Amino acid sequence: MTQTATRSLTDLRDLLRQHEDEPVSRGLPVHHHLAEAFPRGLRPGAVYQVSGSTAIAVALLAAASQQGWCAAVGLPDVSLEAAARWGTALDQLILVPRPGHETWDVVGTLIDAVDLILVASAPIAPAQARRLEARLRARQVALIVLGLWPQATATIEAKTTGWVGLGHGDGCLTEQHLEVTVTEKHRQRTSYLTVPERP
Repeated sequence: MTQTATRSLTDLRDLLRQHEDEPVSRGLPVHHHLAEAFPRGLRPGAVYQVSGSTAIAVALLAAASQQGWCAAVGLPDVSLEAAARWGTALDQLILVPRPGHETWDVVGTLIDAVDLILVASAPIAPAQARRLEARLRARQVALIVLGLWPQATATIEAKTTGWVGLGHGDGCLTEQHLEVTVTEKHRQRTSYLTVPERP
């Protein structure tokens, strides 16, 4: 049975001390269903801004968690079942579901302990954002922000193109079809996928 850690700031600092001698993973692969949108994977040190789909943000944790530690901050309603279905290694995932007003302090601590951080957007001053970006680059950690970020390296926009499972006034939704557009340096890549994903 896997156990997912929910950490306080003190716990996170203890975790950092335990892993400070471990090499930091440099590869940030993505799930194969997202490979078309991210042909080179997630860039270490980059900030990705996601809008339109929590599922896509969670899916981006999957492959990276199989190589090293990942974290999700400020997402109390994230579905661990959905994360596991994408292939996320739950025993490599740190959860801080309710950081309160300490969101960016928690992220700052996690930068020294994990390879990839998913965080729900929270108010941040431009100067603090720049300091976090500098630390992300120095530690080669990628940040996925679900919501707005002052100057993201790339934006990821998901749009629903259709649903499967709803009949004529009855039935239940079983699949969501998404169009995912990644914009980076004025270049766009678009791919299409289904949630839940198909083998």
